[in-house]
Amino acid sequence: TYRVRATVSDGQFSVSDQITLNVGGTNALPLSDWISADIGPVTLPGYSGTSGSNWILFAAGVGYATSSDRAHAVSRAVTGDGSIVARLVAVSGTNTAEAGLSVRDSLHRYARRGALLYHPATRTLRFRPRLVSNTTDFTLSAINLNLPLWLRLDRNAAAGTVTARYASDVAGAPGAWTQLGTNMNIAMDAIADYSLTADSGSDTVGALA
Repeated sequence: TYRVRATVSDGQFSVSDQITLNVGGTNALPLSDWISADIGPVTLPGYSGTSGSNWILFAAGVGYATSSDRAHAVSRAVTGDGSIVARLVAVSGTNTAEAGLSVRDSLHRYARRGALLYHPATRTLRFRPRLVSNTTDFTLSAINLNLPLWLRLDRNAAAGTVTARYASDVAGAPGAWTQLGTNMNIAMDAIADYSLTADSGSDTVGALA
């Protein structure tokens, strides 16, 4: 098995993508329209790939904080309404590591977005909307949650809203969905980036989700 990865950086942020090749067997490839990229400048580049039925992210970056993001994401562009759902199984590496989902106006670190992130050290799930680009976001939290945990973000393009939900795991399937906060008015272009995302809370130390 070989992993082939290419990274391009302009000094402000970097973009990378990869494929995994299994010699003598079938190719274990992510869908071609999913892009693995670092958001914002990080010293330690991240990557993602599949392991069996799981999607693994290795990520650095101080995370989703205030007006600028530094993390890793594997993203797909979607036009109009959309949803992204994931079952988060484990997060490891640092006490500040977190992982989850985001819907972004772009992959730029200052972009408008809604991020739904689980922090295992405190067993806390946070919904972090940034309503205006390059401005401070705010946080809505749910506490005392355990992994595995189902996460979901829904975008209504016509209404300009992003909604965060979570559910406990019931034999590998989501239980009843609980909305975290209210529908957030986050104006985006017609095309938004839907992502699995993680960060370590540090630009130089990695985390795994």
